[in-house]
Amino acid sequence: MNENSQSARGKRRIVWILNIVIALCCLLSILCYFFGPVWQIDLTYTITADQFQELVGSNLNLDFDAHEVIGEEGEKIKVSASLSAGHVLGAFTSADETIDKILDTNINNIIAQLMPDLNNIAKKVVKSVAKNTVKGEVKNNIKKFLAKDDGPEMSEEEVTEKLEGLGFTDDYISEKTDQLIEDVFAGGSDIDTVTENIMDTVDEVYQDFQRNSAGKEGYEEFQDVELSEEDKAAIEDTIRDTLDVLANEDGTIDPDELIAELLAQALSATENGGGTEGEKENGEESGAADDFVLLADGDAESGSSQDKLASALKDKLDELLSDSVRGYMVYVFYGMAGLMIFSMIPWAYVLLKLIVKLARKDKNPTVKLAIPIWLGWLFFLIFVAIPSIALGVLNMPVVSGQLAQIDGLKNVLSMMSQISFTITSISWISMICTIIAFAISIYYIVVRRQLKKDM
Repeated sequence: MNENSQSARGKRRIVWILNIVIALCCLLSILCYFFGPVWQIDLTYTITADQFQELVGSNLNLDFDAHEVIGEEGEKIKVSASLSAGHVLGAFTSADETIDKILDTNINNIIAQLMPDLNNIAKKVVKSVAKNTVKGEVKNNIKKFLAKDDGPEMSEEEVTEKLEGLGFTDDYISEKTDQLIEDVFAGGSDIDTVTENIMDTVDEVYQDFQRNSAGKEGYEEFQDVELSEEDKAAIEDTIRDTLDVLANEDGTIDPDELIAELLAQALSATENGGGTEGEKENGEESGAADDFVLLADGDAESGSSQDKLASALKDKLDELLSDSVRGYMVYVFYGMAGLMIFSMIPWAYVLLKLIVKLARKDKNPTVKLAIPIWLGWLFFLIFVAIPSIALGVLNMPVVSGQLAQIDGLKNVLSMMSQISFTITSISWISMICTIIAFAISIYYIVVRRQLKKDM
């Protein structure tokens, strides 16, 4: 009997230690919802060169190669949107204000997440613009230089062949403009500085023409090639006109603002039909570049380009979120809030039982854990696990192939093929705690019977 008593005391000590673990699981499962996103979706979208050209290039008078900027495989853009416990619980007090707050918070977060990717794209856009500007102006002037008064004008292909013979290739132009772009993105560059640097690059190109053509058969005329003051002025005007589209109101080129400004303009142009219906004072239709300048030269209250992009996105979402859609969103938030609270209750119940057993110094301190094991992770199951499994099934080639045969789904599936989703939630903590509780419950089942016999 003494040995049984000692054995029972030893088992009670182990049970109390495990009860502490269970208590911590209860606290974590209840409080975790208030220390992280209760629901978050991480989205990766692969934008193609054609889509980028349509979104930005078609709305702006800029000469850039979208395939060079985005690449043949596209550019991956990663963003995430999330809901906090305060968001979903706020639906019970003020639904409209809660939705607006959710939109504002996530739009600002998304733009902050986008800025590194946008900065990288902006760098490529400016480089492509500079490269094409230098290439186009040099080719046009060389074509004019080589034109014979008594003969036909050389074709574009003939001029290109001549220039490539002197090393004027895409790689050569990229090398010449690389340092220029680094200077621009070092910050503080303005139109005058960048224009001067591009003109210096053009002068270097002409010096290379003279150097590379020395003693080369068929290229003797390039020994005398040079830019007239008139040609220099014309090239400089062209460069300034191009940079005007890229610059801020004060004439500076801010890399962090550039693509945000372009996207804000593109969204604004989409809202008003691309700006094609707007009219100038003289009755002519306004062009995309004019629309961009108007946006860039807005009043001081309009804020930075990132603020304008946030405003444009918010306006776009407001168009999509009709009153009926907002109503459905409120019901979803009600469901999330209700299920979140419901998932906390089993853990709170077990925690209360542990406190009572401790206060009573119960000789059988084990607790039944079936309720939290079955119900304590329902939020994770319904809002994370099931949607994640469903998305995985939809992405299976067999399933997506069958769905693509249904009318109206082919375009949707094609768009979804460019998007990958990952759904997460701080409620994964309750899932881990459920697994721990399940493991402990197996030991409790055995020990509970033995402790009852010894009581």
